Amino acid sequence: MSMIQKEKKAGQTITPLLFGIFVAAIACYFVIFATPVIGELPVEITEEVKIVIVTEKGVVFETSSGVSVLTDQYDGQIGEIIEVTYHVPAKYLEVQKQQQARWDAFQPDS
Repeated sequence: MSMIQKEKKAGQTITPLLFGIFVAAIACYFVIFATPVIGELPVEITEEVKIVIVTEKGVVFETSSGVSVLTDQYDGQIGEIIEVTYHVPAKYLEVQKQQQARWDAFQPDS
């Protein structure tokens, strides 16, 4: 074997190693930096709600999670049921599911 062929073989073995390190670095980047952002992505929820208050700024309704929302996008009278669409962070829904599971576990069977 000549010297050129030996150098060529050495270069070919380093390339897969560098590629593996590069892939591992990208995976670590996503785990460290991108995963926390996923919980911040908005989730669209559509549900029927009851109008609680009508003001000059809009209507106030209470969501299924117990949060009161003031909006000027909908019209109606107190007590009417309307269908609304709103956005919340995905992590908010996960926390709500955990709280509901704890509440259900705390309640005795009736």
